[in-house]
Amino acid sequence: MRAPALHRHIALAVATCALLAFAPALYAESISGVRVQDEVWEVNVRPVACSTSENVIAERLEVRQYAVDESGNCRRWVNTDLAQLSAAAGDGMVTVFYVHGNKVDPSMARDRSLRVYRTLTGYATDDRPVRYVIFSWPASEVNGLLRDFRVKAVRTRPVGWELAWVLNQMPVDAKISLIGYSYGARIIGGAMHVLAGGDLSGASLSSTGQHAPMRVAFIAAATHSNWFGPNGYHDLAMHQIDRVMMLNNQLDPAMRHYDLVETNCSPQAMGLCGPTSLIPGAREQVQCFDCTNCVGKSHDLFDYMSTGSTIATMWQHVMFMN
Repeated sequence: MRAPALHRHIALAVATCALLAFAPALYAESISGVRVQDEVWEVNVRPVACSTSENVIAERLEVRQYAVDESGNCRRWVNTDLAQLSAAAGDGMVTVFYVHGNKVDPSMARDRSLRVYRTLTGYATDDRPVRYVIFSWPASEVNGLLRDFRVKAVRTRPVGWELAWVLNQMPVDAKISLIGYSYGARIIGGAMHVLAGGDLSGASLSSTGQHAPMRVAFIAAATHSNWFGPNGYHDLAMHQIDRVMMLNNQLDPAMRHYDLVETNCSPQAMGLCGPTSLIPGAREQVQCFDCTNCVGKSHDLFDYMSTGSTIATMWQHVMFMN
């Protein structure tokens, strides 16, 4: 190869590497498909490190908003704080928290959560706005398939408390909905229980407001089917829930083998066939959708998000339209 050609080859390689190096940062600042009337936020509890100390979470919590920057030229991720989100949540707009599942690193959490947002808003029948909040928790994969499954099961307890603490900072009359996929549903169940005055293995809130009941949607819920029942681990959750919509699947491999999460019992997943036990009077608050024929032997989030009319119903549900 002649010297000029070699120099061009090297220059091209260096330029390509430079573009690849900068691509993630550029991508992180630009989001396609966000409607102009909507707000997108991120609440990141990963730096809290599963602490159930109110001082620690107040100090370490990270909050960002996809908003117009100081230049006023475009929207990008801007660092802010929970007080700003709380103030915004009191304006009457529906605030939807999305809680992702397991084996998700910070970048994946944002990307997958935004894909859920785009899918949901694709079923909007009018232009009413939504405030969409990505709740990012420490779900990055750890070594060992079964070990990862069990470690994250334990981790959902303090993270459920952390979500309850965040929700407790919102105005008590705010319209709030929560969507949880897989372990995200387990986290939401714990948060609802704590917000209603319960505790998770001794972790409770120092004080809670009388928050308006919240709308909840579970997708392939990786949580015990009897936990919402009398004496269940999340037995107060239904007191904080207005209505809950569940997408279940009897062939989902994660739901069928959910019993492996415990070593001393064999629980059934709520995402298999729905709740097997509920507190008295709660049955009418639950609406189950059997996605077995549509999704089949899959635990993939976006197989569930491709179930058409079911997701259209979910949009109406979380927006308090039905």
